[in-house]
Amino acid sequence: MKGRPCDVFTSDMRTRVTPSRYAYPDVLVVCGEPEFLDEAEDVVTNPAVIFEVLSESTEAYDRGEKFAGYQQRESLQEYVLVAQDRVLCGTLSAAGERRLAV
Repeated sequence: MKGRPCDVFTSDMRTRVTPSRYAYPDVLVVCGEPEFLDEAEDVVTNPAVIFEVLSESTEAYDRGEKFAGYQQRESLQEYVLVAQDRVLCGTLSAAGERRLAV
């Protein structure tokens, strides 16, 4: 991402989790030219970083099935999970690295 222009999109922009499932991440970052699924330009297909704010009802899905789907995206470099009920932020890289920050 360093040295490349990046665009930040908020939760009104969708991205694909799997070929048939979409999600509205809390924040997603695209570095370089955004690529869209179609001319509606409401589904970004090349996110570099995705941020999700975890809630009790979504945490298992965000850490499990959703991350497994996101890992299939070649463009994804980082998946950042932010806890809303404690001071904790975790990063899962597309390569499977896990980092926590308190």
